[in-house]
This record gives sequence, C-alpha cells and structure tokens, in this order.
Amino acid sequence: MEIYSYKICRDLLYSSIHDVGGRSWGYVIEGYPRTQAQAVDFENQASLLFERLDLALLIDCTEQFCCDSIKKRAEVAKENNDVRPDDDAEVVKIRLAMFKQNTLPMLKYFDDKGKLRVVRNKKSVDGDMDIDKIFVEVTSAIDNTIFIEDQESGKSLTSSKDGSTDEKDRKDL
Repeated sequence: MEIYSYKICRDLLYSSIHDVGGRSWGYVIEGYPRTQAQAVDFENQASLLFERLDLALLIDCTEQFCCDSIKKRAEVAKENNDVRPDDDAEVVKIRLAMFKQNTLPMLKYFDDKGKLRVVRNKKSVDGDMDIDKIFVEVTSAIDNTIFIEDQESGKSLTSSKDGSTDEKDRKDL
C-alpha cells in the first residue's frame, strides 16, 4: 500500500468537488481535514468551490475499539495476502498519537466555530456501536444541522434514504 502525500490528496479532493459542481446537495468527506492548517485551507477552498462548510462530524470511539477494529481488518487482510504496513501494532500507536497531536486541535477549531457535532450518547461511546446505528446518527446530525431550513421543501437525508421526500409524505397524509 502506498501512502499518498497531502498535496496529492488535497488536489484530488478539490478537483473532484469542482467537477461535480452544483449538481450535489453537498459532500460527506471522511478522514479530511486532519490538521488545523488543512481545516483552514479547506474552509478557504470551500468558499470558492461551494457556499460554505456547514458541519464537521466526529464519530467518537474508544482507543480500544480503534485498535480492535484495525486488528480485525489486519487479520482479514493477512488471510487475503493484502497486508497493510499501517496495520502494524506499533504503527497504530503512532497513528493514535498523531491523531491526538494533530486532529484534536483541528476538532477544537471547528467546535469553537460551532460546526462540530459528536456522535455519542451519555451511556456509551457510540462510535463503538453497529455501523447501521452510526449511519442513522450521522444522517440525523446532518439533517438537523444542514437541512433544517430546507425540510419545508422536502430535502432531508432521512427521507431521501428510501427514495421519498418529506413533501410527498405530507401530501399523502
């Protein structure tokens, strides 16, 4: 597995967003930005590529869950002869340390701007839950943040998941 430079990833991301243009309600970009400098750059580019950056999501999970998930992925990869160098236990520790050093300040940056939403609940760390439940939490956070103004016009991720619209559902009542 080859690790690509930040510049290559950045250029590919911005090029893809530019190519789609106004044909999208928005974008869910996973794993980027990872540093505060990237966040500032992304916001600057966002103002050129689309109207604004509305929301940053953190799917909160325990370090143990992260390590266990990566370990399971590595075991499957090993069975398929597709070993990733970044799945090594020592590399995982370094990645978690880098997350704390670089990504947590970036998350604070978005939190200070009122743009950070954290997927978790009081009883447990929700990032450790089933992926389908995480999907529901994420789409709810997006709906409640971004589409709150547009729900009158029938736009929401919850309704679009099953191909319906809120407007159509209201007419059927």
